[in-house]
Amino acid sequence: MTDITVKKTAVLQLVRHILSNECIKPTEGQTPLQLPEKYEDLRDGALLYRILSHIAPQSFPDANEMAEQSPASRMNKVVRKENLLSLVKHMNDYAHQALGAPDTLNLIQLLNAEDIANSPALNRDETNTESEKKKEEEEEEEDKGFLCLMELTDIFIVMVVLSGDSTIMQAVKSLPHAHQVILSNTAKMCITKHALRPRRRAETTTSADSHHSSVVGSSHGGPSSRSTQQQPSSLMEESSQSAFVQQLRRELDDSNAKVMELESTLQLTLKEKQEWESKYKKMMAETEELRVAFAGEEHLRQLLAKKDETVKTLTATAEEYSKKISAFKEATALQETALSAMKRKLKQTEEELIKKNSERREALEKLSLAEERLTAQVNARTDLEKQLEDLRAELALVKVQNHHTNDDGESRLNRSFGSVNSIDRVVMLENELDEARSQKDAAERLLHVLQRQVASLPSEGFKPDAALDALKTQIRQSEKEKEELRNQLALTVARLEEAQTRWRVGGSQSMIDSETGSFMAGSKAGGKDVDGANTQQDTTESVGVQSRTRESSDGSRREQTLLASTVLLLGYRNLVLQQRALLENGLPDSTFYRRGIELESERPAVAGSFLTQHRCEVEEGLVRSVLYRNEWNH
Repeated sequence: MTDITVKKTAVLQLVRHILSNECIKPTEGQTPLQLPEKYEDLRDGALLYRILSHIAPQSFPDANEMAEQSPASRMNKVVRKENLLSLVKHMNDYAHQALGAPDTLNLIQLLNAEDIANSPALNRDETNTESEKKKEEEEEEEDKGFLCLMELTDIFIVMVVLSGDSTIMQAVKSLPHAHQVILSNTAKMCITKHALRPRRRAETTTSADSHHSSVVGSSHGGPSSRSTQQQPSSLMEESSQSAFVQQLRRELDDSNAKVMELESTLQLTLKEKQEWESKYKKMMAETEELRVAFAGEEHLRQLLAKKDETVKTLTATAEEYSKKISAFKEATALQETALSAMKRKLKQTEEELIKKNSERREALEKLSLAEERLTAQVNARTDLEKQLEDLRAELALVKVQNHHTNDDGESRLNRSFGSVNSIDRVVMLENELDEARSQKDAAERLLHVLQRQVASLPSEGFKPDAALDALKTQIRQSEKEKEELRNQLALTVARLEEAQTRWRVGGSQSMIDSETGSFMAGSKAGGKDVDGANTQQDTTESVGVQSRTRESSDGSRREQTLLASTVLLLGYRNLVLQQRALLENGLPDSTFYRRGIELESERPAVAGSFLTQHRCEVEEGLVRSVLYRNEWNH
């Protein structure tokens, strides 16, 4: 640790011990006293001024004014400079009065207050590392302001130590011995350096008066000096001298009066100066506070400006988002409108699909009915073709038998006539068969068309209702009746073959008649199941044929062939009537049936054979069932 550091520590401890005394603590209304933490805290001069004002209150009158200053205002360089100027000025006066300082000593010039106030070495904070402390000490030795502060504290130590105040002496004695030695050596060096002549406290009070009297005595002379130089003179000279002395005395009194007046004026001027200095210091402190406050306000203004910019940015962002939200709302409204329109379209499409499904279901039902009817017709035609082949075989057999049985000319003629008629009949049946095949092809094409129409309709998974079940039941019953009729026809053909066999063996005509009569009875029973009026007509025709066969015994073979053809025609007619009954019974409403009857009554008669007429009826019935299918939905 260097001498400067030790000296700084000793001075700091002395100031702390003095300020901690009860006599120096601030009174009410003054700023609370804050002890210095480091040597650099003494650079404002306020603490040193307070201690010196306790020693010599008359020489340091600005203590109360400095005590009213706040620590923040003392940090201002201007206030610090004014405090230092006041301290140095009063210390200079006190040094000449109490310490006998020579006239050549001027502390105001020696201790530059501005250098102390603006010293950069006194404004740094404390550091921890030794290297940095060494650098600071080197800088302090070169810093002019720091050197001035050290000189100021040296003179302060001399004034304090030589004051003789009990409080000061007690504080000095409380210091460590090393610090006391350092302070004593510092005081001796300062007294020697500045040629100070310390006086006692009593002599200090009368120094000014003695100095003034000595000056007056030296300028005007005293009685003792005049007495040594006085020569004997005459009375006139004495009177003139006494008059001169009186005049001088009057002048002296006038001069003293002027001096007193000037001194009073000087005191007033000094007081005014002190007042103005105090006002100036207060104004500087207030200015510093205002500057600090203005700096804070400026910072607040900057923050407020930034906040305003942020608010503007957020406002613009909020407006942008509000525009986007309004646009989204409009788009949502449009989407909702489009969605409602799509819902309506979907609902309409669903209704149309339901309608088309119902139409498809009805078309499927109609198609199934048409297929069943077409199947029945195909089966019936197949049976007829088989029967036709059987009849052709029988006809060929009859032709062979006719060549070997009878040599009679008339019989031969009748047989040839019957053969010719039978051949014509067979040709006619072949023509009818070709027409039936063409009808079958047309019906199959119509069936394919209906199947394609049904396939184009949407799929439907509905089950058939009760009406469709009833219709299918009627169709099955009709199929059973058709099967029974087919069995009856097969039985009749079998009986006819048996009769022919018997005729070949015995040639009995009565047996043929009996078989023919039984066949007519069976035909009559089958027609009754289908239609009563048609059955009576068939029975009348069969009786006419029977009577005609009985009238001519020579044309028995011819009539036998005609009988077989008639049986075939009757079976075909029964099938046609049965199909017509099925078509009429399958309709859900009688409107279409009545319309069919009206159309049938208005239809012109078809020329041709019996089979041709009934074939035309079957075709028209099938066409009506297909073309007027739209009327079945009502």
